[in-house]
Amino acid sequence: MRFFMAEVVLDPRAVKGLSRLADDLDAVGQRCAAARVSRWLQPLGNAGPAAELRILTFRLAKADGWDAIGRAIEAISPSAAAEPVTVEALWSAYERLPGAAAAAAAWRQLAERAGGAGGLALAAECVGLGALPTDAAIAAWNARPESDRRALGILALRHAPGLRPLAEAALAGSVAGPDGSVLDSMRSAGMVAVDIGARGLPLGDVPLLPAVATVVGIDADEAAMARLDAAYRAVAGWHDLRPVAAAVGERTERRQLYLTRQPGLASLLPPDPETANLLGLGDAIAVTGTLPVETVPLDAVLRPLGLPHPSHVKLDTQGTELEILRGAEPLVRDQLLSVQVEAEFRPIYRGQALFGDIDRFLVDRGFEAVLLRRSLRRLGTGDREVPSRLELCWCHALYMRSLRDFLARRPDWPAIVRYCTVAMAYRLSDRALLLLGHPAVASAHPAAHSFAEGLRALARQWPDVGGSQGREISKDGW
Repeated sequence: MRFFMAEVVLDPRAVKGLSRLADDLDAVGQRCAAARVSRWLQPLGNAGPAAELRILTFRLAKADGWDAIGRAIEAISPSAAAEPVTVEALWSAYERLPGAAAAAAAWRQLAERAGGAGGLALAAECVGLGALPTDAAIAAWNARPESDRRALGILALRHAPGLRPLAEAALAGSVAGPDGSVLDSMRSAGMVAVDIGARGLPLGDVPLLPAVATVVGIDADEAAMARLDAAYRAVAGWHDLRPVAAAVGERTERRQLYLTRQPGLASLLPPDPETANLLGLGDAIAVTGTLPVETVPLDAVLRPLGLPHPSHVKLDTQGTELEILRGAEPLVRDQLLSVQVEAEFRPIYRGQALFGDIDRFLVDRGFEAVLLRRSLRRLGTGDREVPSRLELCWCHALYMRSLRDFLARRPDWPAIVRYCTVAMAYRLSDRALLLLGHPAVASAHPAAHSFAEGLRALARQWPDVGGSQGREISKDGW
């Protein structure tokens, strides 16, 4: 470093060289390294606007708290404060650091620094709503003009996954239902949803569920569960979050947790190197160590919480999904309304069940597959100059109890609301309305008609649903 700084002082050509190096590093995604090079130039007065942004985004990415974020914002120019890269870096910090009130203060500081440019005032307000108690935040959200409400929802959707439950709650709270609002009806149904493998954002793909249900997030990583609790418990929109550190399996037993280079790929099953390398996952799934753990069945995790039986379970546990479902057989057979599960089409882990095994298990217990989100990759031939189709590797599948099976159980009104809530969370309004319009439901439950009208009004406010809105059929091409 001293050598480079001396060169900068003695030879102006070194300034150009270092600036070019920073640009090259930035272009290939090495932003931290680019920021370090830019910091060498700054004390000598050679850091231009691009270098200032690199330094700022580096500081925001490395900050360990909102005090450090505030100091970084205080040191930047107004023009840098309004840059999109600055805003994106602060959104990333918002998802990473706990402290809703401190986050709101940082956003207001950035908006003031930028003079209100770049839509920062609305972003600051969005984050500020997240720091309020939920009911107050919903009321303030819905008090805004319709255009502002839509803009707030887009901000949450694009930039702040932690605020998406608030956006969903505000939308459902603005629509009349049989018990006040649709939100009130859904909350009063006593729904419990479980996310097993919840390292990041529990049920992040379906934020309506965290807005109305008690969400139990389970993962073997104790530190991840502590971060989850700190990050989202105080954020408006989350109805009731219960993080639990546990390793869930088919039975109580001692096992080894295989730690991997990419933490999210850790599993109770050893990786299959041949398949992993074929799919280009060899480095990410390489085992870095093992950790002895005691697995317990799902019921043993939930029982101490004193909650009603869950209606929805999401599983993303790197190959042990069927083990967990088998260990929760009575719950799957008698209580669950829906299951979202990650399933592989080829064995990335040794001894794991594949999609066909999981599908048969659930179908035999009254479920049907209704959504499939596929992940496809090229095979690891190393010959990327030759064009090739991508191949199936794994998927996330949603199973719901079939309407025939559900109705045969003569469900009460809260169970019907919970079923409709899951359907609406996944934007399956047809399924919810078919249930509410069934003669057995409509004749036994007078609230079914007004609830259906509320769900129709709610669905009309959704943006385009996966490109299929208004279409009767869709199919993939070969």
